[in-house]
Amino acid sequence: MRKWITALSLLTALMIALTGCGGGGGGGGGGGTDPTPTGNTIVKGTVVDNQTTPKPVANVIVTLGSLTTWTDSKGMFSFNLGSNVLVKSLFATSYDANFKISTSLLDPNLYPQVSVFYRGVGYMQLADYGGATIPLPLEVYTASGVTSDLGTVTVQYSDPGGPPPPPF
Repeated sequence: MRKWITALSLLTALMIALTGCGGGGGGGGGGGTDPTPTGNTIVKGTVVDNQTTPKPVANVIVTLGSLTTWTDSKGMFSFNLGSNVLVKSLFATSYDANFKISTSLLDPNLYPQVSVFYRGVGYMQLADYGGATIPLPLEVYTASGVTSDLGTVTVQYSDPGGPPPPPF
């Protein structure tokens, strides 16, 4: 029993360390959980590109557990999980608590399937895994009956007239 408690404590500390900082660089951040209970558990976010003036990106595939949606014309996505549903109920274990971003539906000449950035960290899009797998912030994982904003995810834009993008 003591080993399980120690392992769970270490896993929680690791999740906080990996997802807790706002970081620098691309991928924005922001987000968080609105402490005002709404009754419905909502997880939302925005996807933009990395142009000098970031633009929202439509039709990016976003997956949360077994749920999938696409970004709208404003680059926004939202999962309404229902009344007081715990986000963590979507996952078998806290290790599985990730969300995925994929640009596979977009023009590969403009949005190649390379890295995406979230809270200053780059994540590679792997086709075999349905896109870039990004750890779910702890405050979102434990949310219930509130709106949790994942903040901004940045995807790479490739100028057709310019050089190809670097992998990171």
